[in-house]
Amino acid sequence: MSRSPTPSPSRIRRARVREQTQTALLESAARAFRVGPYDSVSMEAVAAAAGYSKRSVYLYFADKQALFEAVLRAELAQWSDSMDRAGGTQEEPLEQLRAILIESLEYLDRRPALLRHLLEYGALVAGRPEGTTPIEGDPVFEDWIRTVTRCLDRAVLDGSIPIEADPQREAAWIWQQILGVSFGRVIRTNRSSPAPAQPKASSASAASERTGINAETIRRILQGVGT
Repeated sequence: MSRSPTPSPSRIRRARVREQTQTALLESAARAFRVGPYDSVSMEAVAAAAGYSKRSVYLYFADKQALFEAVLRAELAQWSDSMDRAGGTQEEPLEQLRAILIESLEYLDRRPALLRHLLEYGALVAGRPEGTTPIEGDPVFEDWIRTVTRCLDRAVLDGSIPIEADPQREAAWIWQQILGVSFGRVIRTNRSSPAPAQPKASSASAASERTGINAETIRRILQGVGT
């Protein structure tokens, strides 16, 4: 059996430089998109902030949308990791799903820029075929979908949700509910006046008030799974 040739030191160095350059450009783009809306970000500014030429960005990303998608995908991978950790604190599939839902809503509350990025991305891909969900078949969301689908698979196996439920479709439905709750909360917060100071609540109560998450919200989402 022939062995694959060992990469030369120069090839290894070039690969390392490419990886470092791409990482630096992504970090620069993440900062730029976090500070301002999509339309305000330029490839030239992203490159300059990272210490590279505009041409360097195009060696790694076809256009600004491709760069934005790479940033969003990295953000969603981090979100998925936090959901995995939250679900790992529970043993029963339905309780794992409940923990994942709570963490999903709290995560968006902690990162308002991500919520804006999701809205901007939705506008960029608004021309997708009729009848598909906003994330169905979209590689940008595959980490998030995989995390929720794994949990739903376990819930189907143990009978927590109907066996005929399609975990992929249910994950897409859960996505819509989470965004709906999060966007609704932002709208209500922006419309309301500052509330007077209240006595300090317990940590659990304070977390619930901070995120606008309550048991009824989670119950309603869980009740809709598989129906």
